[in-house]
Amino acid sequence: MLLDEVDFRTLRVFLEVAATGSMSRAAQALYLAPSTVSEAVRQLEGALGVRLFVRGTRGVALTKAGEAWATHVRDILERWDAALGELSSEARDDLSGVLSLAASRTVGEYLLPRILPGFLTRHPGIDVRLLLGNTEEAILALERREAVGALVEGDVPPRPTLRKVPVLLDVLTFAAPVGGREICAACRCFSEAGGLRLRRRNAACRTWKEDDACGVLARARWLVREPGSGTRALTEGLWQALGILPVQTLTLGSMHAILEGVAAGLGVALLPERVLASSTVRVAACRPLTGPLAPRFVRRFHLVTRLGEGNLLLSAFARAVRASAEEERDEEAIYEDEEHAREGSDGKGPIP
Repeated sequence: MLLDEVDFRTLRVFLEVAATGSMSRAAQALYLAPSTVSEAVRQLEGALGVRLFVRGTRGVALTKAGEAWATHVRDILERWDAALGELSSEARDDLSGVLSLAASRTVGEYLLPRILPGFLTRHPGIDVRLLLGNTEEAILALERREAVGALVEGDVPPRPTLRKVPVLLDVLTFAAPVGGREICAACRCFSEAGGLRLRRRNAACRTWKEDDACGVLARARWLVREPGSGTRALTEGLWQALGILPVQTLTLGSMHAILEGVAAGLGVALLPERVLASSTVRVAACRPLTGPLAPRFVRRFHLVTRLGEGNLLLSAFARAVRASAEEERDEEAIYEDEEHAREGSDGKGPIP
């Protein structure tokens, strides 16, 4: 391989080997044969005329030259993606082709229906093909090259060949059947755990006196998503923060099914507020607005792409997502102002 023949695919292979410290693990992550990865590294070292890795019995490690090269490679790929983003903003309505996206079910059911109409009206020549799964499945589809981008919620583990950009905030809330003791227990438990100010709906709990509020939550049936779901991971993190281990859980495959189950008295759950806002189903809801527990009710949606593989269609979609984020921030500010006004007028404050 000559130096001017080095392509982005070879650079991504190099970054993966550098991150994993293993030719075989890099091959697994990239869905390539180990021999293909080894040959790509060998040809890259030959083209550059330097050794990038020290080989050992337990894997490989970057040389000093390799460490310097890795820094420059990531910068090159990020600049390439940024350049495509700027170019797509100039292309505007002339874009056409197939845009294959992967998304978590929460995104696909409650977020994309808000984003796609305006995006497709602006770009009628783009054909969107969507794969839905949980967060883990959406990232896997991206890695398998079944999609060029993945829009997912929750934590996305860092990968050297993937680029994740936070695009939207997602706020969750504890949901329980209306009139049940669980909502009052949650308000009390959150307050005891440091929730200095609470937002609650359909909850008349100021006179609730039962002890062991967090114990009530531990004994409640929790409706959860399957392993691999971002919402499932956030729910388990809340249990850990509260120091509870629910005695019974019920796994359901969609947010809509969980919401209907809560309304029917089947159990309690952690649900995105956007799910509640889009439904006429009545549930009682509560979440801490301040204090150390509050961040556990907020997560980010990320647009994840393969580093250095951005394209004009994906960049245009990313702009549409960012525009939707701006609209949501404006709406959230209005909602917060109205919420504060209601609290001031009816005298309802935090649960004591």
